[in-house]
Amino acid sequence: MHNQGSAIIPTIPAGGGDVSAQRVDAAVRARIRALLVAAFGSRLQGVVLYGSEARGTADSESDADILVLLRGPVALGKDLKTIIDALYPLQLELERPIHALPVEAIAYAEGEFSLYRNAHKEGVLV
Repeated sequence: MHNQGSAIIPTIPAGGGDVSAQRVDAAVRARIRALLVAAFGSRLQGVVLYGSEARGTADSESDADILVLLRGPVALGKDLKTIIDALYPLQLELERPIHALPVEAIAYAEGEFSLYRNAHKEGVLV
């Protein structure tokens, strides 16, 4: 059984002003990947950015949707904590939520759930 838990990393409001959130551009994607490689090592099989950022329709209120592809099995609580610990400082810099979902790489490749199939179609490998 593959779990579908996710972590929405808690957001701390930006201090004053109407500052636009940073886009998840190539440099930010590279940082996300590097942080997750450092956290998961060889267990990390890939990172997929999907949703409005991948479609190019994100605005300042959009979150960054990420699938973290892991060599299984996924230990939901432990893997979510690892993702939060790895990405939270970056989220503070971006001033926007990062919605990260740990998934088994095999389940993603097989398109086990519609979310995985949709992310495979529209997603951007990080």
